[in-house]
Amino acid sequence: MTDIRANGNLAEMHVDGTTKMFCVFGDPIAHTFSPRIHEILIRAYGGNMAYTAHHVKPEHIGDAIRGAWAMEIAGINLTIPHKEISMPYLCGIDSAARKVGAVNTLKWTPEGYYGYNTDVYGMQHQLHTGGMFLEGQDVLLIGAGGAARGALTVCQLEKAARVRIYNRHRERAEAMLEHFLEAAAGEEIPEISVISYEEMLASEHPYILQTTPAGMKNIADPLPVMDESFYRGIKAAADAVYRPKNTLFLQKVKAQGGLAVDGLPMLFYQGARSFEIWNEFTFSDEVREAAKREFLDWADMYFA
Repeated sequence: MTDIRANGNLAEMHVDGTTKMFCVFGDPIAHTFSPRIHEILIRAYGGNMAYTAHHVKPEHIGDAIRGAWAMEIAGINLTIPHKEISMPYLCGIDSAARKVGAVNTLKWTPEGYYGYNTDVYGMQHQLHTGGMFLEGQDVLLIGAGGAARGALTVCQLEKAARVRIYNRHRERAEAMLEHFLEAAAGEEIPEISVISYEEMLASEHPYILQTTPAGMKNIADPLPVMDESFYRGIKAAADAVYRPKNTLFLQKVKAQGGLAVDGLPMLFYQGARSFEIWNEFTFSDEVREAAKREFLDWADMYFA
C-alpha cells in the first residue's frame, strides 16, 4: 500500500504496475485536498487507481505536461496558476473550456492532453447546494484568473441581470471580459462591466463571487477587499477559497447577516466531474452525494 499524505491525513491507495494514475499540478500545492476527494471517488467507483499532487512552477508547466503525457498519466487537474498558461501545450480544448478561456482538467489521448473546464459545473453546484441563486440579481465578481473566468460563465448560465468585475489589475479583468464577449457572441448575456476600486466601494453589491486566492493559508492577503464599509449590505457571497473553510471574507459576510457559501462543495464537485471525464462515465446522484458527504465530514474533522 502507498500512503499519499493529504495535509497530514492518510489517503491509502494501492499502486502497482497496472495502476491508472491521476494527479494535480499547482503552485502552491501543499494546501490541496484533491487527493482526499479522489481517494473517496476511487473507492466509490472501484478499480486500480491512484491520485497524487505535484508542485509545478509556472515556467515548468510545459515540461510537466509533456512528461506526464509520456508516462501516460491518465488525467491531470490544474490549479493556481496553471489554468490559463497550460492551454498552448494541449492537443485540443472542448468548447466549454474554450469559452471560459481556462482549463482545469486534462485527459490523456494518443495525440496529447485534451483540456476541459469543470469549474463552471463545480461553482453552479456550490451555489445551488449553498442556497445562493443568481437569477435576476446584480453580481460583483472579484478576480480575473481561471476561477473568475468560470464564474463569469456561471453568471450567464444562472441568468444574472448584471455583473460588475473588480480586479486589482484592471487590464486582466478587461482582457477576461473581452474574451468572454467574443466567445459568447450571439448569446444572451448579463450586462457586464469592469469597475474600479472606488466604483466598487461606492455601489451596492448584494451578491458576490470571490475567486481570488485572498484568505488562503500561506497567502499574504487576508481579504480581497480591506475596507470595512465594503461588507455592509451583502446578501449572499461565495468564496472559491476552501482552506480555511471559514475564510475571513466569509466571516465578515456572516457578521453583517449575509449568506456565506464556502469553497469546499465547489472543490468536490469540480473534482467529481473531472473523475467522470477521465473514466467516461457518470456517478449516480446518490453515489455522488454520498461521496460529497464523506468528504465534507472529513473536512469538518480536519478543521475542528
